[in-house]
Amino acid sequence: AARIADDEAFAKKFAQLFLDMGGIYPKLAQVLSMRPDLIKNQRVLLRLRCVQEECARLPFAEAEALVRSECAEFREGRCQLRDWPKYIHAGSVAQVAPFVREGNLTASVSSTA
Repeated sequence: AARIADDEAFAKKFAQLFLDMGGIYPKLAQVLSMRPDLIKNQRVLLRLRCVQEECARLPFAEAEALVRSECAEFREGRCQLRDWPKYIHAGSVAQVAPFVREGNLTASVSSTA
């Protein structure tokens, strides 16, 4: 019982590291969760699988500001983001968001964050 509790505590802390680092690290946790040849502890693998769902969510206003700061087409008004669900999930495998290019709805922008 003590061993199980220790394994669970370690797994939780290990998974939390990926969340705390943010950026690409939750995706790395997802990849590692599918590699039992690298990580032998089943509790760690299970916790790493959950990291994607536990990522911090980015409010639309912050995402819009980030896109404007990094992309001239959005900054110059040639493209604009359309409303999508209240928050973008930072760790989505295939995030898709509609945007408008010079007055016409463009199908989508995809990323593999």
